[in-house]
Amino acid sequence: MQDYNENTVKVIINFLRNHGLNDYAISGFLANWYVESLFRPNNAQNSYMNQFHMTDEEYTDQVNAGTWRRPDTNEPFSSDKIGYGIAQWTSLGRKGGLYDYILRKGVMVDNLLAQLEWMWIELTSKGFRDAYNSCLSARSAGDAAVDIMVKYEKPASMNNPSAQKNRANLAEEFYDKYFGGTVMNEKVLAISAGHYLFTPGKRCDKSIDPTETREWVLNSRIADKLTVMLNRYEGVKIVRLDDPTGQKEISLANRATQSNNVKADLYLAIHHNAGAKCTNAGGIVVYYYPKASNKVEANKVYDLLIKYTGLRGNRSNPVKETTSLYEVRVPKARSILVENGFMDSKVDTPIILTEAHADKTAQALCEYFVTTWNLKLKDEGKSDILAEIESVKANINALEQRLKELEAML
Repeated sequence: MQDYNENTVKVIINFLRNHGLNDYAISGFLANWYVESLFRPNNAQNSYMNQFHMTDEEYTDQVNAGTWRRPDTNEPFSSDKIGYGIAQWTSLGRKGGLYDYILRKGVMVDNLLAQLEWMWIELTSKGFRDAYNSCLSARSAGDAAVDIMVKYEKPASMNNPSAQKNRANLAEEFYDKYFGGTVMNEKVLAISAGHYLFTPGKRCDKSIDPTETREWVLNSRIADKLTVMLNRYEGVKIVRLDDPTGQKEISLANRATQSNNVKADLYLAIHHNAGAKCTNAGGIVVYYYPKASNKVEANKVYDLLIKYTGLRGNRSNPVKETTSLYEVRVPKARSILVENGFMDSKVDTPIILTEAHADKTAQALCEYFVTTWNLKLKDEGKSDILAEIESVKANINALEQRLKELEAML
C-alpha cells in the first residue's frame, strides 16, 4: 500500500462507527476511499490536474476563494466534472450537492468532517438506499467493498471483476489491520423485522392513521436503530433476517434457516400487534417458547420495554409462552417475539408512530443485550460518550453561571 495519513483514517473509522456501521462496512469504505483518493479530502482527479499542470492544493485554494473555472470549459467547481474529495464526487448532482452543503456549513471544501457528513446524507437518502442497507447488513469486508463500489462510489470500473477483486482484497487488509480479524466469543443476534413492506393487511388502522403506515416500516425502524446502537459495542454480531429494503418477502422458514446457519445466540422478532379494534385497549406483549429460562429472559425484555416506553396497556398477561408462533417455535436459538403496541388502538397507535417510541424501544432492547451479554463499548464509543459528558458539564457550568448573573440582577 502507498503511504496515507493514519489520523485521517482514524477520524473516518470513528465517524462511520458512531453512525452505526459495523467493522466490515467500515473496511469496505476504507478500501474504496484508499483507491479513490488515498483518504485525502483535497484530492482532485489526477488526470485533470496533470492536464492543467496544477496541484491539488492550487485547485482547492481557487475553489475556496471562489475563483475557480475549468480552463477549457469555464465550468465552476460544481459542474467541472473533475473528481474531488475522499469519495471523488464528480457528477453535477453529487458534487454540486457537496458544494452546496459546504457553503451552508461555512467551511472549506476540503474539510474532512463536512465531506463525511455529506457522504452520510447521500448514503441515507432514497437514491442510495440499497447501498445503505448493504452496509447495515455487511457480513464480510470484501463483500462490503464491492457493494459500496457498485452501489455508492460507482466508478467507471465498477463492473470490472479485476477492479472489484482489488477493492475486496484491500478491504480484507484494512479489516485485519484495524479490527484484528474475528472477535473471540462473539455473540450473534439474529433480528427479524416482521413481514415485509407489502404484506397484505399489516398496517395501522386508517381511522386512526390516515396514511395506514405499514407494520414492516415500524418494525424495521426499530431494527435499524437497535443495529446502530449495538454496533458501538465489542463482541456482538448482528444478522438481519428480513430484507432491509422491505421489497422482498423472506419466508419464515428461510429466516429460521439463516439464523440456524449463523448459530445465532438469540432470535429477536420485532412486530406490532392488532386486535384492539380501535378501542383504548393495547400495550406491549412479549412471547417466548415454553421453558423456565426463556420466561425469565422474556420478563427482562418486557420490564425494560415498559421502563423505557411506558406502554403497559391493559393486557392481563403481557408475557406469554407459545408454541404456535413460527418465529418462536422453530429457530434453534432462544427466541423472543415482541409485539410492540397495537396498530388499531386509539391509545397505542399515535405513540408507536413516533420516532421517540422507536428510539425508546431500541434503547430498551439494547440495554437488555448489553447487560445480558456483558458487552463493552468499543474505544471509539467510549470516547464519543466521554466527549458528550464533557459537553453536558460545560453547558451545566454555563447555566449555573448565568443563573448567578440573573440572581444578582434581582
